[in-house]
Amino acid sequence: MKIKQLFRLQLELLFQEYEQAKPSMYFEAQKLEGDFVITDISDELLTCVPLNDKNLCGESINTVFCIKNKNTIPKYQQIYQLAWTGERVLFYFITDRHSNLAFLTYMEPQYYINPITKIKGRCVLFEKNTVQNILQHDYPFVIL
Repeated sequence: MKIKQLFRLQLELLFQEYEQAKPSMYFEAQKLEGDFVITDISDELLTCVPLNDKNLCGESINTVFCIKNKNTIPKYQQIYQLAWTGERVLFYFITDRHSNLAFLTYMEPQYYINPITKIKGRCVLFEKNTVQNILQHDYPFVIL
């Protein structure tokens, strides 16, 4: 358990350092009728994906991030569900719109008093070729 806490702390520090140097890229989502829908998304993430319209609230996360591969969607739904049930998950995704970019995402639940009200994903952008050997593994996410 202490190793997980140490890793979470280091990951938090890494994201804070990145967000001091670059604009914060994040999205927030809630579970609605079995799907996870966007409730907020940063302008910086919209620019990188790229998406033209910030009016994406209520859209499925899979639609917003252009995940069209039918085999991949259940994996991402599993990631969102893990975060919704209280886990912290580190994963990457590559959009169809920018196949040369990879987004490392740290997703965690957001609480209001006790129940989880939403999940928040904080993203770091990488050129895919700089982390190619890491992305070749079969495990697209890690539960923290």
